Order: sequence, then C-alpha cells, then structure tokens
Amino acid sequence: MFCAIKISKSDPTPLYIQLANELIRLIETGTLPAKTKLPTIRNLSNKLRINRDTVVNAYRVLESKNLVIAHIGSGTYVSPITPAKAAQSLTPISCSKAYFDKSIFSIDISKDLLNQMLDDDGWNVFIDPLQRERQLMRQSINEYLHSVGINSSPANTRLINHSSKFILELMKLSTKSVICVEAYRDLIYTTVLKNLGFKIIEIPLNKDGLDLEFLETQLKSHSVAYIMITPYLQNPTGICYSEENKLQILNLSEQYDTFVIEDETFTDFVFQDINIKPCYVLDKNDRVIYLNNFCKLYMPHLDYCFAVLPQSISKSLNCSSEFTLKERLLRYYLESDYFANIHANLIESTYSKYMAVYEAISKRTDIFEIANNIGGLFFWVKTTNIDITELHKMFLFNNIVVSPEDLFCTTSNNEYFRLSISSLNDLEIEQLILFLNTLKLPYI
Repeated sequence: MFCAIKISKSDPTPLYIQLANELIRLIETGTLPAKTKLPTIRNLSNKLRINRDTVVNAYRVLESKNLVIAHIGSGTYVSPITPAKAAQSLTPISCSKAYFDKSIFSIDISKDLLNQMLDDDGWNVFIDPLQRERQLMRQSINEYLHSVGINSSPANTRLINHSSKFILELMKLSTKSVICVEAYRDLIYTTVLKNLGFKIIEIPLNKDGLDLEFLETQLKSHSVAYIMITPYLQNPTGICYSEENKLQILNLSEQYDTFVIEDETFTDFVFQDINIKPCYVLDKNDRVIYLNNFCKLYMPHLDYCFAVLPQSISKSLNCSSEFTLKERLLRYYLESDYFANIHANLIESTYSKYMAVYEAISKRTDIFEIANNIGGLFFWVKTTNIDITELHKMFLFNNIVVSPEDLFCTTSNNEYFRLSISSLNDLEIEQLILFLNTLKLPYI
C-alpha cells in the first residue's frame, strides 16, 4: 500500500507535507487501521526514494495531530482512537520561501506583452540578425540598476541565464580553484561547485559583516579566486554589512588579487532609512562582480539575473550569440507598466507584512529574539527559554512551515530558524500573527 503513495518533487508543497497528507488519507479511509505499525523511517525513505528527514517530519506532523503514537524502541503506530475528522489534508502556511508567490505574475501579462511585440516587429520578433536586441536589453538593465544605485556601463552589463551556471563560468575563468563564501547561505551554488572539485571556504558572519580576521587568514593560506557575499539583507540572517566592513573586504581583495561577487538581490526591501553603498559603488580597483537575481523576485517563471562585470572579466566572459523570444519578452516586461506597478506594490505590501509580523515577534521576548530589524522578506529568529525542536513541533501542529538553521549551513548550533513572509497572503499573515500572539510556554 505504501508504494501507492504519490509524492511529486515538482509540487511546491513541501515533500513532508505531501507525505503526511498521503498517510492521513490512508488512515482516514481505513487502509491503515488503528494500531497498524508504520514502516520504519529507513524503509519508507528507501521505498519512496526520499530523504529520511522527510519521513521524520511527516511522522512528527501525524504525531502532533494525535493520528499516530511513537513508541521508543518499538516504532510508530496508528493511534487506537483516531480523532473525528482530524485526518484532513494539511494546507500549510509556507514561511519557508524567500520569494513571492508565482500566482502574482499572471500569464495575461505575457500574453499582452507578446501581442505588443508582434505589433511592433511582426515576424521579426523571432529573429535578431544584427544583435540589436542584446544592446536594447543591456540598456534596459542599466536603467533598472540605476534605480538601485548602480551606475554601470552597458558594455559591462550582462543578462545571465541561471545564476548557478554563471558562478561556475566565473570559476572556470580563473586559474584558482578556491572560493570564500558566507558560512550561512543558499547552499545550492556551493554544492555544485564542491561536487565539481572546487574548494569552498566558509567565512563566519559577525553583526556587521564578514569576520575579516578569519577571511584574511584564508586569503594568506589559499589561492582564492572569489569572495562571494550578500551585503544587504543577507539570506538567511538579514545582516547588512557596515561600510567599514565592505571597504576592508575590498582592500583585501586588492591585496590578495581576488574578486568580490556581490549579490544585491534584496536591496529594494531595506526598510530603514540607511545610506546604501554597494561594494560596486565603493570599489576603486575594478574588483567587484555585481549580481542581481531579478527574476527570482519580479518574474519567477523565468530564470535570469543581471550582472555587471569588471573590465578584465567582461572581455573574457562569453555571452549568448542570440537573444530568443524569452529574452525579448523579459525586456518588454522590464520596460512595462506591469513591472512598475508590481515592483511598487510588492515593496509596499511587503513593508506592511514585515511591520505587522515584526511587532508580533518583538512582543514575544519570552520565546524569540530577532537577529535583525532592517527589513526584508524574512526574519532570522533565535529561540529563548524553549527547545527549538519543541518549537518546530508547535509550528507544524499549526501547519506553519519554517526553515531550520541547518538548511543554510554545513554545521549548525540549531538555535535559529528563518521565518519568511513574502509568499503569505493577508489571511495567512493574520493566522501567523495569531499563532505568535497565543503561543504559550507552559503548553510546549
């Protein structure tokens, strides 16, 4: 019967929620009668070809709903008395996504833009023999980057398809095989590089940026190609690097002949009135590769990012010889009122959600400690006076999915979690705030 369980990795619903829903269905229909022993975690993970943690979390959800009982040393069993109608499908509040819900970006936008393109260029919309489209795209990117304080040259601007592939191309350009990264980060980039044989060095984070003493020690000991940082609203910690920290990083990059890859994707969501000076602006030695994952925020159905390159790298990095219909569509979107309205509305709505949730968390000093209050799409929260495993159980019981600390680092103290608000609608924000307001230590 367990082989009939259906789990889809293409479904945005977390795998453990999908598995929990399937098991709930089997319990509710009587396929799994009371007192039935569930498969061991190892057996079920092997049978379904999923991670063991997925099974662990699914079993925890069922346990929190009193649908199963775990007996240490014996196994997990269907509860002798299944609560009436407790076994209903879960609709989780996803506080684990650092980007906006794709449903915001209607397909009607593309339909309208495609019609505009056809009206403008007819059949020529499918060809670009003079490579005119590339130059227009670079100009459009530059105009957007100017809005976030980056005064770049079209000649050094690039439209990048798949940011992880771009990082790999940068590594291939260098004779060095070492990259320094933040200890907390999106692990996707570095996992790919590590699997390909590149050496990854993790640099600890302080409240004002990288641990400079540790960084310099590594630069002295290794031949480092790049230092990869996210100076504003660092994901997941929300740290904003101080200007002094960024200047020291730039000095070290010049001293040890390395480049800085600066990811500034979340700059639009710094809500405090602070003077933002990216490393690209502070750089006097042409050492910064500026990266903005535009599509992850503002057109998630595509996978493009914007890059501004130092002169030396701009000459070496090849770019696509042809711009297809997709790239042209992106340019039209970037220049359209659709984007202008979406951009403004997302900043405004995120600010409202951020302030509401920030106020709720700030009131719960008995349980939570926020690591930042600058702004952003997420909070990096430390637990106080409570075991974080028990807190995760409470979140799961209320169908709230958060991202534990160990998703962002290779070694973890298991003290923090990331709580994202970007993909939540108004009702989900209200439910989250209600949970935060009513959460009581005696019941945990």
